[in-house]
Amino acid sequence: MEFIKSNEVYKSFPVWKKTVSVLRNVNFTINEGEFVVLVGASGSGKTTLLNLIAGLDMPSYGQITVGGEDLSKLTIDELCKWRAKNIGVIFQNYNLMPYMTAIDNVALPLVFQGIGKQKRIEKARSLLKSVGLQSSAHSPCQVLSGGEQQRVTIARAIINEPKILIADEPTGDLDPHNAEEVAEIIYTLYKERKTTIIMATHNIEYKRFADRVFQLNDGRLGGAK
Repeated sequence: MEFIKSNEVYKSFPVWKKTVSVLRNVNFTINEGEFVVLVGASGSGKTTLLNLIAGLDMPSYGQITVGGEDLSKLTIDELCKWRAKNIGVIFQNYNLMPYMTAIDNVALPLVFQGIGKQKRIEKARSLLKSVGLQSSAHSPCQVLSGGEQQRVTIARAIINEPKILIADEPTGDLDPHNAEEVAEIIYTLYKERKTTIIMATHNIEYKRFADRVFQLNDGRLGGAK
């Protein structure tokens, strides 16, 4: 079933005294429960496109709809609530609170949902176990390895049970062994939870996980149907 749709989307940014076009006439649909891998060189517009899908930015022209909802029609408050309910993000550089423990980092999104501490911690502990980090639950994130920190990021991204998981180069800062483990964890989440996943990557090996592969070249999208 059609879930995410981009219709004639353009995105540009003002840079000094000129305007730089990042995305040009991007059209695609993504079905609910699909795993889409987005590939392209650095600067091709992958992160910009992911930000538009996540409602973190808006198109300069065109429309992105998710579940029939035109994101550009939402107020700032409505968009914040929509993201909290629907979107989980796995960042390349983790974006964790370094002095907080792994379990507190994972539980943090639930604080903003008004969920009690005991329930937050129980859910965070369960998710850390699912990514193989139960023994490091009470370690500050700053002492964890890159691969361990990315596992914490994955657990945090899914604690609100989002409908869409956005992964922006989730293995980009990892050595090959940890990169493969993280990619496998993301794929396992997809198989177990049927979450819609859009993963940007430079590693063409991860095409094997995808239902479909989208290719971005100079802001134009290929391989999308």
